[in-house]
Amino acid sequence: VTILSFAINILMLVTWEAKGSLETPGIMDNTTGIPLDLVDPRPSISTLSENNYQISMYVMGGCHNFLSLLVFVSYFVCNHPRLPSIKNGVNACMKTSLRKKQDDEEEEDKKRKHISKLDARFFSVTTFYYAVFLGLSIGGTLSNGYFFAFHLLNIVNNNQLLSGVIKAVTQNGKSLLWVGVLGLVVFYLYGMIGFALMRSMFNPGEYLYCNTLWQCTITVIRYGLIGDLFEVMKPHSNEKTFERFGIVVFYHVSFFIFITTIGLNIIFGIIVDTFSELRDLKVGSRASS
Repeated sequence: VTILSFAINILMLVTWEAKGSLETPGIMDNTTGIPLDLVDPRPSISTLSENNYQISMYVMGGCHNFLSLLVFVSYFVCNHPRLPSIKNGVNACMKTSLRKKQDDEEEEDKKRKHISKLDARFFSVTTFYYAVFLGLSIGGTLSNGYFFAFHLLNIVNNNQLLSGVIKAVTQNGKSLLWVGVLGLVVFYLYGMIGFALMRSMFNPGEYLYCNTLWQCTITVIRYGLIGDLFEVMKPHSNEKTFERFGIVVFYHVSFFIFITTIGLNIIFGIIVDTFSELRDLKVGSRASS
């Protein structure tokens, strides 16, 4: 499936041409809005004839649909995803309110040892992934091939190196999530400061919007994460004073310290530590074997 996905995307890469772009001569002449050719997602086919392209896409798309269906069915046949039972749901609720006895925990541990490694839940990320995998394959055939780009991500499957990279990010996903929430709170605080004291520095002509607190926060997030905040956010020409410049300096320097330096280093540190843990586990498993 992955090889066929690459073949389809390579075909699109060498044949797709936009019906219209800003490089098209005269496309913006005598118009006050955006021409339809600029927003039409359907590509214009070059290199191949339209008929040959359609035949190639339908043949490869049909094969892709069939193989994706086989992958989806084989997942169900091999793993037997099970629906959540009422008993397990009641037990899960009981665990949140009552403390289990040690004997019960030992019995549960013994039962878990006998559960097959192929056992999977119906409502799980893996089941959802394969369902989306099949759905987007069908959608790619019906939508000029756009959705086939998703299937290139399947290269991660059965690739130990790439799986380790993804696992390094997802294993401590909860920690990264909370760091992200903290980052959004800090961005909100800086957006509020900008809304209260620095609205004159947000020029809508340069895509710096601060008419509402929401707009200020989104603007700070966009330019703060990319790193352009220090270049685009400047005092207005009517208030070029040292006092105003001092406020801007404090705003920029503190933002650089808390977000760019401390915040990003915390995220990188979590990911690097996870890489180290995975490497140690791999070395330990090799030593034990």
